[in-house]
Amino acid sequence: MALGTSRREPRVRQYSLLSVLFSGGVDSLLICAALGQLLAQGSEVDLLNVSFSNGDCPTASADRISGKSYFLNDDFHSGQQGYELLRQHYPKIKWNWVEIDVTSDQWANIRKTIVQKLLHPSDTVMDDSIGCALWFAGNCSASSSSSAGGGGVVEKLFIGSGADELFGGYMNHRTTFTRQGQQALQQTLEEELRRIGQRSLGRDDRVLDRPWRTTHAPFLDEPFVVWVNQLPLEWKVDLRYPRGLGEKLIIRAVLWKLGFNPSCFLCKRAIQFGSNVVKLQDKKLLGHMTLQSTTPR
Repeated sequence: MALGTSRREPRVRQYSLLSVLFSGGVDSLLICAALGQLLAQGSEVDLLNVSFSNGDCPTASADRISGKSYFLNDDFHSGQQGYELLRQHYPKIKWNWVEIDVTSDQWANIRKTIVQKLLHPSDTVMDDSIGCALWFAGNCSASSSSSAGGGGVVEKLFIGSGADELFGGYMNHRTTFTRQGQQALQQTLEEELRRIGQRSLGRDDRVLDRPWRTTHAPFLDEPFVVWVNQLPLEWKVDLRYPRGLGEKLIIRAVLWKLGFNPSCFLCKRAIQFGSNVVKLQDKKLLGHMTLQSTTPR
């Protein structure tokens, strides 16, 4: 069974040395902008964009026969916009758009046989949806690209983990600020950063870790975290401003200065929503529910 359908440009080199989990949001876009400035001319970077079927498309062949796209979602559109901006701003880099399309049958099979085992002990509905999106991004890029005439092993995979905790990207941060003010927001960010290993990094490592790959989270590089924590809070996040501006304010400012308008004003969108994987789950389930509690007895 194929592990997902990946479409990309023909490749000459056998291995993809650098890849970014790419939604086109401000976190992944800033990582790519940094790579665009640091890498030598002719370097290649794969932009991994994950889409889950948003319609009744159990197999990839059904999609090809009908000619209808079941995989268009928010992350696809923002990713395409970011991809074009990267090509304009950093033409010396070969940006490879890698579209990973996952059907409902593929999701159901891999979720049960692989992902839920890797997630343990993380066991919420939210862990399940995020874990599935990460697994397909990290595995289909390697397995399916070889069938497209190139590609191969992803040796370094960059992800945007930590940006929300450092720069106030979650909706609960805005709620805290509105109800309790700036000091409470500061305390919430500090607490979430302390808990990030238990809350999400352990889960992500188990899902993404492979002998042939190292996963990098640049926002959690220790010197960077120390530097960010020394900045005034209002430089990093100012929730007096509306969504798409106030959260992750300093990231948006950097992208705006680099010329990434309008992508620098995109609202926060979690991977489980942007990729549409949540639409494959039971709509009655809430993110905080445990998988065990949702399993029929």
